Amino acid sequence: MVLNNASSRIAHSTISDNTHGVVINSSFPDFCADGGGGGYNAITCSITPLFRADNSSNVNMGYWSQGGYNSVFGSELPDMEARNSSGIWADRTYWGSDQPAIYADATSWITARFPLASDPNPGSCLGYSAPSSFDINSTANKANESSTQGGNASKYAAAIANGREGYFQKAKETLLTLIDGEYDYKYSPLALLSFYEFTLNEKNTKNQSGLTDSLNAGLNDLLAKVCKRAKGDSLIPYALRFLAREAALAHNARGMISYNTEIITNYPNSSNELSALYDLTTHYAEIEQDFTKADQYYSRMVTAYPKEDLTLFAGINLGSNQASLKQVMLADADHLLTDYDLSNAFPNPFNPITTITYQLPKEGLVTLKIYDILGNEVRTLVNEQKEMGRYTVTFNASSFASGMYVYQLRANDFISTKKMLLLK
Repeated sequence: MVLNNASSRIAHSTISDNTHGVVINSSFPDFCADGGGGGYNAITCSITPLFRADNSSNVNMGYWSQGGYNSVFGSELPDMEARNSSGIWADRTYWGSDQPAIYADATSWITARFPLASDPNPGSCLGYSAPSSFDINSTANKANESSTQGGNASKYAAAIANGREGYFQKAKETLLTLIDGEYDYKYSPLALLSFYEFTLNEKNTKNQSGLTDSLNAGLNDLLAKVCKRAKGDSLIPYALRFLAREAALAHNARGMISYNTEIITNYPNSSNELSALYDLTTHYAEIEQDFTKADQYYSRMVTAYPKEDLTLFAGINLGSNQASLKQVMLADADHLLTDYDLSNAFPNPFNPITTITYQLPKEGLVTLKIYDILGNEVRTLVNEQKEMGRYTVTFNASSFASGMYVYQLRANDFISTKKMLLLK
């Protein structure tokens, strides 16, 4: 299951025996029933972390007495993982027979209180208590209560408690003190994330057109205010992300593209850029059917983020449109053949077959070779005289190990080198 910019509700589902588990990006899903009832989801047996929240996601699987009754076990890696200003509420969860493992980076948190002793979905193994990565009652936080981070942790926890109980305005007032105050590497982005989520919850709960308009206006005013902060303020790209999401939900494609382009331009090599690249790749491939632009953004993902889940799934999405992409690449051939060109391997990442396309504006001796990441030549695909034209070569890597590879085209005085990722 892959969720991107989604606010889904998932209950009574079995997600098991798969490669990627549940991957959540920039999303606010509830793995529980309407009204806060138990989720009764079984998320088990994956070769990766079973449950991953990334890039400003806030996931509710169970909070104190709300929700819960999910089963999460059967991975050789951490059962749950939260990264890049994300949070997972996983109270009242069954963790299986082994000691569960959860991982949250320095910007994120996971709770795992009140573990269940038996499998509700069902099972036969005893559960164990999972340590929370976010616990304001811990000795360390009590010792630091007078420090900035200790105080911000308490403020954030209090706001979350109020929001989960439905006191949205009270929660958002507290969150604003973290958003408007001195920037805190961990809690300022989390506060903006929670402010956004509670605004969505408030709109869904009250569902009144006049109130919804007011909430939308308040949210947009806050996001615009954050974007006007001094250049370099670390909270700005998060605000841009939410503005892009709101524009997409309002079917404002131009606004969505503009916000994401601003993120890519001003915040390279960051989780925010990764999400923006994914959104634009998906938009151009699935909405506008412009596979040339989709491939441009996807190429940046492969180059800068070759091991990220979003890069893998972007490649899968583009792979489904491979025939259309080839048509675009072959269009207007007379114009294209004025220059040498080595296109990006497609699909990329791939397993185990990909295609490499190149073009020659004149006749010449052509070599196309594959190298491993250490520079060792591992295969020669082309080594012969070629006439002017456009050529496609298939590379079957079934006998190769997973990893990054380099392919190089030499034709007359032209040399071009690019990367591709084999994932098995």
